[in-house]
Amino acid sequence: MRLYIKGLIRERWGSRRFFRFLFSYIVLVIMLLTIVSSVIYGSFLSVLEKEVEGATLSTLSQVRETVDARLREINRMAMQIAADPLLTPFMIAEGGYEKYQSVSELKKYRSANEFVEDIVIHYHAKDPSLLYAASGTYQIDNYFEKVFPFRDWGKEQFLSMASSLESAKIKPLKRGGPDGQKSSPYMVYFYPLSEGTALFLINENALSKMIRPVLQEYSGFVFVLDEQEAVMTQVMQSVPKEDAAPILEAVTGGSPGKASKESLAVRQEQYSLMRLESDTSGWTYLAAMPAEQVWKKVNETRRLFHYTLAAVLLLGIGMACAFAVRNYEPIWRLAGSLRKQQGASKRVDELTLISEAIHEADRENEALLHKLKTQASLLRETYLQAWLGGKLRTEEDWCQANEVLDMDSGRSQYRVFLFLVDEYDRFFRENTKTIQDLIWYSFMKAAEQLAGTAGAGYAAEYREGKGMVLVLRAAAGNEDRAEELANSANALFQQHYKMTLTIGIGQAVGSPDAVPDSYAQAIQASRYRLIQGGDRAILYSRIRPAIDSKLWYPLEKERDLVKAIRQGNKAAMQQILEDMMASVIAQPILLEQIEFICFDIVNTVMKTLVEMEITLPDADEVVEKLFVSDVETVEEWAARMLAFCRQVCHSVEQNKESKNTALLEQLQDYVNGHYQNPSIHLEQIADEFGFSPSYLTRYFKNQTGQSLMQHIDSLRMEKAKKLLVETDLTLGEMLQQVGYIDATNFIRKFKKAEGVTPMQYRSIVQGGGPSPSEAKAESRPPLRPDPV
Repeated sequence: MRLYIKGLIRERWGSRRFFRFLFSYIVLVIMLLTIVSSVIYGSFLSVLEKEVEGATLSTLSQVRETVDARLREINRMAMQIAADPLLTPFMIAEGGYEKYQSVSELKKYRSANEFVEDIVIHYHAKDPSLLYAASGTYQIDNYFEKVFPFRDWGKEQFLSMASSLESAKIKPLKRGGPDGQKSSPYMVYFYPLSEGTALFLINENALSKMIRPVLQEYSGFVFVLDEQEAVMTQVMQSVPKEDAAPILEAVTGGSPGKASKESLAVRQEQYSLMRLESDTSGWTYLAAMPAEQVWKKVNETRRLFHYTLAAVLLLGIGMACAFAVRNYEPIWRLAGSLRKQQGASKRVDELTLISEAIHEADRENEALLHKLKTQASLLRETYLQAWLGGKLRTEEDWCQANEVLDMDSGRSQYRVFLFLVDEYDRFFRENTKTIQDLIWYSFMKAAEQLAGTAGAGYAAEYREGKGMVLVLRAAAGNEDRAEELANSANALFQQHYKMTLTIGIGQAVGSPDAVPDSYAQAIQASRYRLIQGGDRAILYSRIRPAIDSKLWYPLEKERDLVKAIRQGNKAAMQQILEDMMASVIAQPILLEQIEFICFDIVNTVMKTLVEMEITLPDADEVVEKLFVSDVETVEEWAARMLAFCRQVCHSVEQNKESKNTALLEQLQDYVNGHYQNPSIHLEQIADEFGFSPSYLTRYFKNQTGQSLMQHIDSLRMEKAKKLLVETDLTLGEMLQQVGYIDATNFIRKFKKAEGVTPMQYRSIVQGGGPSPSEAKAESRPPLRPDPV
C-alpha cells in the first residue's frame, strides 16, 4: 500500500492541484489535532496538577492531624490530672505514702504517652519550692539546674510564667547548660491547674520521629510554627540542611502575605511551598518540597502526551496522503482525457481544464437555447402586433397566428390591457436600455401568469419600451374582474420595481377579429391619465363622456395671464395659471378639449413672447416639452408651464428700463380715478407727472406690456361690460359713465375685443345663451395638437 501511494504521488509530481489537495488534507489534520489536543491537553494537565497538589497537601494534612492528635492527648491528660484526687494539693501535702502514690500516678500518665518525656506539677500555695514529677520529687532550683537545665530559662522564668498563666501554652526551649554542652530541643506544654501549674516536657526529636514516616518517599522540609511563627520543630529528608534558613526567612521574615508563596528559589533549586493552619493548636504546618519532585509525574505525563500526539500526527499525515490520492484519482483521469482531446499541456491546472470544458459546453447550450427562444419570441410578438394592428386579413394569416398564439378557443371573450409606466422620464433615466428590456420581459411573463388564472394572456411591448400590451382571452366576465387583474399587476410591478403603472382597459369583444377595437379603446382609456392621474386602472366603459358636454374656454383667465406676463408679475401669473387649470379640470368637457386648451395656452404665451420681442435660451426645446403629448398628467403640464412662465416673467423683469415701481403705482392710481373723463389724454397725464408724453408712454409699456392709452381703453371696456350685465342703461347713458363720446368708435372697439356688439353682449348674458367666452371659443378655428 505504501509503495502504491508512493508511485501515485510520483506520477502526479508535476500537478500543483494535487499538492493543493494534499496540503489541504494535511492542514485539516493538523487543525483538528491542534484543537483536540489543546482541549484535552489543557484539561488533562490541569486535573493532573490538581491531583499532585492535592496529594502533597494530603501529606501535609496527615502531619497536621498526627501532631494535633498528640496535642489533644496531652490536653486531655492535663484535664485528667487536674481532676485526679490523688494529685490534689491536699494529698501531696500529707507526705509519706500519699506523696509516693502521687508520683506513681504521674508515672502512669507519662507511660500512657510516649510523646511526653516528663510530667511536672507545681502548687503555688503548698510547698512552692517543690516540684512533683513522674521522675520524682525535686526542689525547684535543683530541677531546673540539674535535672532539666534549659538554656536561658530557669526558676524565675518558670515562676513568672506560672503566676500569670491563664490558658494552656507551649514554649520551645533548648535543654543544656551554659558550659557549652550539646543542647537538645524541647517543647514545654504549660497547663494551668486550680492552685498550680502542670508541665509536660516533650522532646522535639520524638515529634520529628512521628512526622518523618508521614513523608514516605518524598524529600523536602516540614516546618511546624507556633502562633508567633517561631519554629516548634522541623524535619528534612534528602535535601540540603542549608536551604532551611532561607526558606524560613522568606516565609516568616516579611509580611503575612509572603507566607502564601507557591514557589521559592533557593540556591538554584526551585521549591514548591504548601501551608496549612491548625484549628486545634493555631500552629502552622509548612511543607517545602523540590518542584521537580512535585511535578515529576506531571512532566512524565506531558512527555507521554507529546509522543502520542506526534505518532497520531504522523498517522494522520499518512491517511491524508492516502485520501488525497484516492479522491483526486477521478479528477486526474478526467483531466487526462481532456488533455488528449484538446492537446493541452500537463502544466495546465486540471480543474481549470475541466471548468473551461464545462463552460464551453454551457455556452454552446445557452446559445442554442437563446436562439430558439429568441426566434419563438420574435415570431410570437410579430403575430401579436399584427393581431392588435388589424393586419391579419387573410384566412392564411389567421391560421398561422392561431398556431403560434392559440387565440381562438370557442366561446371566449377578448379584452386588451395597456400598461404604461408612470414617471417614464425617471424610469428611462434610472435604468439602462438592457435593464428596461429585462424589466419588461420579466413583467410580461408575470402578467401572462396572472392572466392564466382567468384564462390565457398574450403580452407584447408597446411603443419602444414605454409600456406593455396584454390581450386576455377568458370566459365572459364582468368589469370588476378585469380591474382586479389590472390592480394585481400594478401591485406586482410596484413591489418589484418601485414604480407605478396606469392601465387602460378596453371593452370585452366576442371574436378575435374585434381585438383591434378593444386595443384602440385601451389606448383611449390610458389617455385619461392626463385628468385622473397615474397609479390606477382606467376602464374605457367608464370614461365615455356625456353627450350634452358643452364647449368651454377660459378666455378671461387667458387675458389676465397675458397681462401678468407682460407686466413680469410672477405671483399674479402663478395664481392665474393655477386658477385656469382648476377650472379646466372642473369643467365637464372632453379629454380632447382639455388637450386643445393646453395647446392654445402655449400658443398664446408664445405669441405674447413674439409681440414683446423676447428671446429665451433653448426656447424650442422648452416649448416642445409643453405639448400635452409629452406629459402624463395635467398637474405635470401645469408645473412645466409654470416654470416656463416664470422664466418669461424673469426675462420681462430684466428687460425693464426703469425699476421705479412707485411711479407705475402712481400712474395706475391716477388712471383708475380719471379714465371715465372723456377729456383725459396723454399730454394731460404727462403734465400732471412732469414727464414728456413719449417717455411716459415708453415707460408704461415697458412696465406693463401695453401703452398707457391701451390701458385706459381696457379699463373702459371692463366697466362697459359690467354696466351691460348689471344695468339697463342705454348705450348713450353708458358711454357717459365709461368716458367714451363717439358711439361708433366704442362699438367698433367692443366688437373687436368680444366678437359681438354691446347690445348683443347684453342679450346673450341676460338671455341665458352661451357666454361671450363660449361664443368667442366657437368662433376660433380648431387647433389640433399631435395625436397621442
